[in-house]
This record gives sequence, C-alpha cells and structure tokens, in this order.
Amino acid sequence: MLEVQIARAADVLEWPELKGDTWYGNIEFKAGAGFVKWYTTANENVFRYRSRTTIEGTLYKGAFKVVVPSDRKEIEEMLHLASDDELIILYKNANGLIKIFGSPTFPVQLQVSHSTKRGFGSRNQYECSFYYDGPLNNFFYDGSVQTAPGTAPAIVRWADGTMISSLQPGQVLEVDSNFTHDFEIISQ
Repeated sequence: MLEVQIARAADVLEWPELKGDTWYGNIEFKAGAGFVKWYTTANENVFRYRSRTTIEGTLYKGAFKVVVPSDRKEIEEMLHLASDDELIILYKNANGLIKIFGSPTFPVQLQVSHSTKRGFGSRNQYECSFYYDGPLNNFFYDGSVQTAPGTAPAIVRWADGTMISSLQPGQVLEVDSNFTHDFEIISQ
C-alpha cells in the first residue's frame, strides 16, 4: 500500500512560498484540519500532465490517479464527500521526493469510478483521478506536514468485516500465526 495525503483547500490558513519548482515553508491549517492519509494500491499512484500553448500562456491538464482498494460504506462516503470539494494532494514521487499537486489558489478536484468483480483474486475498488486544468500546479515541497487529528480508534477487521480489535493511538496489535491472514487496519 502507498500513502497519499489529502487536504481541503478551504482549510488552509497560510501557504508557503514558491521558489523555482519548490514550495518552501510550512502549510498552516485551521484548527482540527490538516492532511488526511489515504492508503492506495501500489500499481497506480501516477501523475501525468499534458501542456498546450494558448494566447494566455501555457496551460496544463494534470491528473494524479490512485486506486483505493476494498468496497465499504465508509470509503464510499469519504470519496463522495471528497468529490464535492477542492483539494490539495501531497505524495512521494518515484524518487521518494515529496510533491504537492494543487494549492489554495489552484486546487484539484476528484473524479471516482467504482468497479467490482467476482472470483478469487478479483478486487472491488475505487479508481480515483485528481484532476486540474490551468497553470502548472505540481511542485516539490520542502516543509512540515500537518495531519488532521484522529477522532476515532483504528479498527482491525477480517476481510468479511468481522472486527478483530479496536486500537487507540499508540497501541499495537501483533498477529503471531503460521497462517496467512487477510485483514485490514482502518482508521475511522
């Protein structure tokens, strides 16, 4: 699983300064807000953009695509809310460097499609595309990352939805078994 962090553009109070191709400084958020971690599958997380020259200058059509695995009510609700908002995406590129796609001035939006399949090894998943059209809007980031405070414990469940455990911040669940287990850790 790969980590992508999402923030609402409306929650930003202070934005860093752009020098060249890098945002320098810290992003300040409203109280209780910050980046929220989304865990996505490793076969996606691709940023692509195309440019075209117009009378106004060079415009970019950018898209950052991720796959959110599993088909659960909580994930569907989260994606529905996010698709109605303007967002900022923080991610690590293939070289391990932190980049930001979007800004309070030029936020990105989310488009979601859902697919379900039957059979062993098939995945029920959400294909997400964060998209944007306008001036170049994908830069490196040199600053701290403020995450939103957790409001609920992490839940460990079997793939069929049966709860194994509930974990408070700082708690650890160790699974010691000779068998392969199919479970997920979810922070609700």
